[in-house]
Amino acid sequence: MKTSLYAVLIAAAISISTSASAEGLVHAKQVIFGMDCAPCAYGMEKGLKALAGVQSVTVSLNEGYAEVNLAPNSSTSLEDIREVVRKGGFTPKDAEIELEGKLQLGPRPMVSASAGNFTLEFAAADRPTALQGHQVLVQGTVAADSSTVRVERINAVGER
Repeated sequence: MKTSLYAVLIAAAISISTSASAEGLVHAKQVIFGMDCAPCAYGMEKGLKALAGVQSVTVSLNEGYAEVNLAPNSSTSLEDIREVVRKGGFTPKDAEIELEGKLQLGPRPMVSASAGNFTLEFAAADRPTALQGHQVLVQGTVAADSSTVRVERINAVGER
């Protein structure tokens, strides 16, 4: 069975909890509540661009979100992004994220990024053993009041 197909079949049963250190985050699309003017959007873009490892930022005033692309070894976390949103006077809502790292399966499965770890939680029967040791890209959603990612997709890097 192809690795990406296997990953898609088990994706619904996987969640990932981030640690305080969030290295491995490579993309975030953060929904922002309360941003209603062009100067607000500009200030948000400027604040997010100041975070460590940010490669690009796109803020959509009409859609109410900010997309942040990060360097693979960035130390910026989703919480850092949300803190910029709060400091701007707005409320961070759900976020879509992408994490990249090496999958290590043990007693507590981990996605090991170069400088941080993410714990994968799923039923033992659904462990993605075909991805063991592979560099993976995890895509999912984080609720506004949570640090747990609801995984929508996990693939070996290079397979989207």
